[in-house]
Amino acid sequence: MSLETLNSKSSRIIEFEEEENIEKQNERFSTTNSIFTAISCFIATLFIFLGVTEYKTCSEEKFIRIWLTTVGILLFFERIFSVSHELARLRYNSDSVVLMDAIETKKLTKKREKFNRRPLLPDLIWLLIVVLSVIGLVWLCIMQYGSSCDDLIFYSTSSFCVIILVVATVLILFVGLEKCCK
Repeated sequence: MSLETLNSKSSRIIEFEEEENIEKQNERFSTTNSIFTAISCFIATLFIFLGVTEYKTCSEEKFIRIWLTTVGILLFFERIFSVSHELARLRYNSDSVVLMDAIETKKLTKKREKFNRRPLLPDLIWLLIVVLSVIGLVWLCIMQYGSSCDDLIFYSTSSFCVIILVVATVLILFVGLEKCCK
């Protein structure tokens, strides 16, 4: 094969289409992402319901209602931003490629790289959720079990805080080990 054939427009397009077909086979909204979204939406709905309604009177502090509502809304926003970015990325990557020159191919590649990067806003929301979990766990440790608050509020809040903090700790350890081992 000559150098002209290798660098021709048609060979670049064929190569690009082959890469695109491989990516399309691997690209779809994953099952784990769907399950995580469903669980997050359920928890968010529960927290908003417990925070907004007068489900049980918790006379000791009004802080728990504000905390529940805030965390529920943040969970919804995080899922909305993450899922919409993922769907936009999948939709963009599924578009077919028409014959184009090297400049258009480079533009398409840059756009694809932009969509394949993780957005910053959901990460900032998760950071805020972790901070709120620390605050919620400290508040729950101060509050005595068996107070006038309902067990559903107490156990759902404490288990959410513990799970979020354990996951955050494990992730921090993995990132720290990765940075140390490089």
